[in-house]
Amino acid sequence: MNKEVNKILNIIKFTPLIIILLTSIFIMLVIYQEHKNEFNKEKDFIKKQYINQEKNRIKSTITAIHNYIQQQKHRSEFELKNDLRKRILNAHEIATNIYNKNKDHLSKDEIIGHIKNALEVIRFNEGRGYFSIHTMKGINILQPINKDLEGKNILKRKDSHGNTPVLNAINIAKTKDEGFMSWYYYKPNDRKNTYKKLGIVKRFEPYDLVITTAEYLDDFQNNLKNKTLEYISNLKYKNDSFIFILNNEGNVLLHPSSKIINKNIFNEKSFSHVSDNFKKFIYEDIEKEEDFISYELKINTNKDDNKITYVKKLYDWSWIIASGFKVSNVDKIIEERKYILEDKYTNYRENIFLYIFIITLFLIFISYFVAKIINNKFLEYRSKEIIQLEKELITKNKILNLEEEFNSFFELSINLQLITNKEGILLQVNNACESILGYKKEEILNTYIINLIHPDDLNRTIARRDKLKKGEPIQYFENRYKHKDGEYVDLAWSATINTSNDLIYATAQNITHVKAIELENKEKERILFQQNKLAAMGEMLGNIAHQWRQPLSTISTCATGVKLQNEMSILDHSSLNQTMNTINDSAQYLSQTIEDFRSFFDPRNSKESQFQISHTIDKTLELTKSQFIAKNIEIITNIEDVLLTSKENEIMQVLVNILNNAKDALELIENQRKIIFITAYKNNNYLVIEIKDTAQGIKDTVIDRIFEPYFSTKHKSQGTGIGLYMSQNIVTSSLNGNISVKNKTFSYEGIEYTGANFHINIEILN
Repeated sequence: MNKEVNKILNIIKFTPLIIILLTSIFIMLVIYQEHKNEFNKEKDFIKKQYINQEKNRIKSTITAIHNYIQQQKHRSEFELKNDLRKRILNAHEIATNIYNKNKDHLSKDEIIGHIKNALEVIRFNEGRGYFSIHTMKGINILQPINKDLEGKNILKRKDSHGNTPVLNAINIAKTKDEGFMSWYYYKPNDRKNTYKKLGIVKRFEPYDLVITTAEYLDDFQNNLKNKTLEYISNLKYKNDSFIFILNNEGNVLLHPSSKIINKNIFNEKSFSHVSDNFKKFIYEDIEKEEDFISYELKINTNKDDNKITYVKKLYDWSWIIASGFKVSNVDKIIEERKYILEDKYTNYRENIFLYIFIITLFLIFISYFVAKIINNKFLEYRSKEIIQLEKELITKNKILNLEEEFNSFFELSINLQLITNKEGILLQVNNACESILGYKKEEILNTYIINLIHPDDLNRTIARRDKLKKGEPIQYFENRYKHKDGEYVDLAWSATINTSNDLIYATAQNITHVKAIELENKEKERILFQQNKLAAMGEMLGNIAHQWRQPLSTISTCATGVKLQNEMSILDHSSLNQTMNTINDSAQYLSQTIEDFRSFFDPRNSKESQFQISHTIDKTLELTKSQFIAKNIEIITNIEDVLLTSKENEIMQVLVNILNNAKDALELIENQRKIIFITAYKNNNYLVIEIKDTAQGIKDTVIDRIFEPYFSTKHKSQGTGIGLYMSQNIVTSSLNGNISVKNKTFSYEGIEYTGANFHINIEILN
């Protein structure tokens, strides 16, 4: 025993020294590795920073070039129009001068001949520009490059694209005197193909002539492209950067090397390293206007480099403008940064090593004294440990006794008690398992108890168990488990989880008998509801009888009248048609009445639908109005149009029950106006319906009982006592609402009344 103690004491003495030395060595290795990692991070950071800066630089450069070209295009088109306008004004001025000089002594044809001769010889824009003259009727007077057209009417002559340029020019001259237009025509040196021209039209008013001149747009654009390429080629950029331009066919239009200009990068082998990237950008990425492409640059046979190029499309000219940079340029920056880090690290390393050496010596000195203290404490602790072990032995015996008591309590419970793990494997169960589920312990232990759950209850049970796993206890939860005999048992559960050992503790009460009683009560309620429907049907049959009397009387009267007129030979077609229409209207009314009653009693109409409450109340009153009219009962409504989603037929059932009760109460009132008030409005997310009458209210001794089943204030021959009970059941269970009643005193048209006031709240679901 003493040898073991000495061994422990030696470990206490020397272990701190060894740990301190190893820690010092470890710290030095960590510092070295940290420096290495820092340099690699710095290297990656510099490379990323350089690439991002260069990307932004070349993107800004290409964007500036792109914007410059767009500006030049707009400016050049504006200048072209100005130039054409100057040309046409000059021609008009020549024609005007000739006219003013000769109008008094030369004929019209002679003056037009002089104007033609003067304008015919004028050429501009390197010979492409000339003037033509037409009359307002379309007769060509001057066409310098196609003399065959002179003297002919070419008003409706079309160009290669179906345009009628002469007709369009005449329309511009007539409406505006002057304006721009475009068409397609031959060039002086190309009589096979037509080219788009931008032209200007000017009216010569003295003789109603149309003078026209134009410029070929492709020639104009080619001149502009050449000027643009020349301008860009003279620009200078830093870091040996340059701009290069090619068209969609791969022909190089601009490059610092004159040897590369006009070469096709898709056909030349020397461009094979980049041609695929440009093909993809031009032909596949059609929607992309700009992009960065990266490719391997062949420097020499021994070394390669990567290059990143920014490309941007100029759609109007089918150009690709590009500029790039070599990734290897960052290596020089990294090398310079490396020397700075090395100097910094050398000083840092020397200081750290000095501090570590001093701290190591200090810790060794401290550890020697600490070891002595620990040695003394260890001996003291050893003696205390023996005492503690004796105490723990006593405590362990107590725990064993408590476990025996728990097992006794666990087994004696008449409820099902069980313990499972998180996966649902049954670890422990009490003897009630056999009386409730029919299984002995050994038959069900170490099985998945969830396998006994009724299939319809499985998903919600799993969902509730998942919440329990997260620490949310089960206060009350019902489901069904399969008994050994094949029948299902209803159980009510409470459960909790012990997060320290991940065990679930649960207890269940057998509520099968309670569920059977609930089912019996539901069947009774269904019978009550059916009785209420049958009672309502009796009321409705009375309504049908009342509502059919007048239309049936009308049909009988009309038929008798037609027969009498026919016998007296005084029946004419007009009277016959009018009488037949009256009979048809009455028959339609009878048919609609039957349809309304059929719809009310059809169980398929008890589903949720969207409707206006005003329409529902109108339909209810239409079904019942005949009885109210017969009893001299007025119905006054104040209905707000509220749109809701609910069960319309069941709302109508409630309204019919309450209105019938009000009718029966009002029949007992004499010497007073009999009125029923119906109000409907929206309050927050609820529909509120209030029905009050002037029947002097309900007795205070019975008002709290009127919603009880079979309770009635009427004689047994007049009521079953289930109408208001079913109304309350429908409102609370089916319509997500509530219903209440109280007596209310109010004034109407200066007269004070007292009556029952029914208040209904129904949740609006839209």
